[in-house]
Amino acid sequence: MPIPSTTPPPGWSRETPAAAVAGVAAVVAGTFAIAKELTSATRSTPQVYALGIALLGALSLSTLAVARARRKDAKEAKQETPDDLRGCLHVLHAAVRAYKSAENPGDGWLRITVHRLDGNTLEQSVGYVGSEDGGAGRRFSINAGLIGRVARVGQVRRVDRPADMGLAEWLHYLVEDGLTQEAAETTRRDRFAFLAVPIQSPGVTAVRAVVYLDAGTPDFFDDGTTALVIAGTEGLAAWVDEHYYRG
Repeated sequence: MPIPSTTPPPGWSRETPAAAVAGVAAVVAGTFAIAKELTSATRSTPQVYALGIALLGALSLSTLAVARARRKDAKEAKQETPDDLRGCLHVLHAAVRAYKSAENPGDGWLRITVHRLDGNTLEQSVGYVGSEDGGAGRRFSINAGLIGRVARVGQVRRVDRPADMGLAEWLHYLVEDGLTQEAAETTRRDRFAFLAVPIQSPGVTAVRAVVYLDAGTPDFFDDGTTALVIAGTEGLAAWVDEHYYRG
C-alpha cells in the first residue's frame, strides 16, 4: 500500500469489532438456549449441562478470537500510520547537523518533513523534524510551490531567497509560484533556503512523495549538503518501498 494518510481508517473497518460482535452473538444465543431449556416443561438436566459447557466453549473461543483480532489490528494500525517516517527524518537531520558541525543549532535551524502524493494533492505526512512547528495533515495542490514542482517533474529543486528580499516581496513570489495568499501568509517568515527531493519508486518510474527541507540561513543547501540529502533520501525511498509497498 502507499504511504498512509494522517487520517487513520475508521475503527469499524478493523477486525476487532466484528470479532466482538460475533462473540457476543454466540454468547447471547447460548444463554438464550439455556434459558429456554430451563423453562421447558420437558427440561433435561444433562441437556442444560451440555448447553452450559457449549456456552463456556463459545465464550473462550470468542475471547481468543477478539485477542487475535486486536493483535492483528494493532500491527496493521502501526503500518497504516506515516509516523515511522519521523525516525528516518531524524537520521537525515542528524547527518546534516554533523556535516555542518552544528552541535546545538536550535529550533528551526533546519526543518525536514515529507509530503505524500495523493492524486492531485500533496499531504504533509508528519510534523517537522528539527522544529516544533507541526503541520502534519496540511494539503497543497500539486500545481503549487516547490514541492508541487518536484512532484510533477521528479527532479531535485533548490531555491534560495535573497537575504535582502523583504517579506512582502517574498510573499508575492510564493503566490506567483502557485500558493494561495492564505497559504503564503502562514509560511514561516525566517526561511531563506529551500530544498525538495522526490521519493520515487524503484526504477524511477513514479514520484511517491517529496522530502522538503528549509533553513533560516541563506545558501544553506550548498552542493555538499544537497548531495548528502539526496543520498539520504535514496535510503529513505528504499525504506518506504520496503515498509509500505512491500511490507
